Amino acid sequence: MTLPESLHLSVQLSASQLLNSVAQGIAIAFFAWAVLRLVPRQGAVTRFAVWFSALMAIGVLPMVGLLTSASGVAGERAASALTLPGAWAIYVFMVWVAIAAVALLKLVIGLARLVMLRRACEIVQPESLDLVLQRTLEEFGAARRVTVCKSDSLGVPAAIGFFKPAVVFPSWAMEELSAEELNSILLHELAHLARWDDWTNLAQKFLRCLFFFHPAVWWIESKLSLEREMACDDIVLARTSNPRAYAECLVSLTEKGLLHRGLALVQAAIGRVRQTTLRVTEILDKKRSGATRVYKPVLSLLGAFSVGCLALSPYAPTLVSFAGSEPMTAISAAANLTPVLPQDPKHLDRNGEMQAVQAARITSAAFRAATDSRRHRVATPPARSSLTVTRLTFARTIPAQFAPPQAAVAPAVVLVVTHDGFYNANGQMLVTVSVYRFTALRPGVDRGINPKKI
Repeated sequence: MTLPESLHLSVQLSASQLLNSVAQGIAIAFFAWAVLRLVPRQGAVTRFAVWFSALMAIGVLPMVGLLTSASGVAGERAASALTLPGAWAIYVFMVWVAIAAVALLKLVIGLARLVMLRRACEIVQPESLDLVLQRTLEEFGAARRVTVCKSDSLGVPAAIGFFKPAVVFPSWAMEELSAEELNSILLHELAHLARWDDWTNLAQKFLRCLFFFHPAVWWIESKLSLEREMACDDIVLARTSNPRAYAECLVSLTEKGLLHRGLALVQAAIGRVRQTTLRVTEILDKKRSGATRVYKPVLSLLGAFSVGCLALSPYAPTLVSFAGSEPMTAISAAANLTPVLPQDPKHLDRNGEMQAVQAARITSAAFRAATDSRRHRVATPPARSSLTVTRLTFARTIPAQFAPPQAAVAPAVVLVVTHDGFYNANGQMLVTVSVYRFTALRPGVDRGINPKKI
């Protein structure tokens, strides 16, 4: 498959950043797990904040790598552990786009069904609810305006958020559950909306669609789903102060939900039953933290580690690379050198000329290697233009510069190296290197100096 040079390099860069970010993402996830294990027992609110911060850091890693690579900010890297053919980058990128597009399409379909369910719900007037439920809604009203609804399409209560949040009860729950049980469930669902779990859950699912290949993302996603529910359980227990009654309410809700779903959907609810078991175990644990606020030192520690990983990502070892991108690094290194102004003109005779020739050879070799690796994609010679590394473009003419800048003294001697090239019949580019030496003499100051001896 033939692509324009700039697009091909962009695809190579994107594919390599996606693959190389896996190791750094695993490191961030492992550090989050280690922090939660080493620090004394923390509440589910803190654990959720730590895992969610780790997930956001993993999602930002590839974008940071792309920005630093495109802007030319990159450290010296060792040779990659695995070098794949350059053409493979196109297929890797296309497979990623295809799978991510399907996953995102499923997410959009799920959101559309959620909107349709919200519109089909029957609104329950607050006056028809028990006084305990009315008081709970009034206390929560300052955070977000919530509507209580009921529906026959749901098997369990749910909080439907985003722009018009609502707590939807199954129709059977409004008839079979007591006022105390309904109040506990309402507190739990309102806690989701107060914590803005509807939006954090959407961000979580979105990143899972993009990083479907990332094992750390799947691991963190499962942790977040459980910690989100436990964080809301802690908020309910802080209001009711009756762990045993709340645990019995969850068990009763799960059992009745399975009966109303029917035997055909029992297997699909196994995951929810396991989650409910873990939640009940945590609720009845007398040693649990039960804190409803984030423990900031733990979150700050993870944040500092994540920022360090993002800052050092341009200098991290490259695990996977694609053949054909290395010559561009050599060209960039040769093109970023600057002219030399020697302090003593006598030292320029041999040292300066040898330095110029050596820099020209390095630049020409890199340029020729880059051209040979891509000659099968060249149909016609490109137009004369300058090399722009930040835009990932490829050109014929390279203004060669060399050596770090130094203070100029009279008489100023400057070496200028220019490159020009053309394509022969075999599609290869031949580079012509021209070296010019200029001596600037100031009238009245540099008298008696013979330019030929300089």
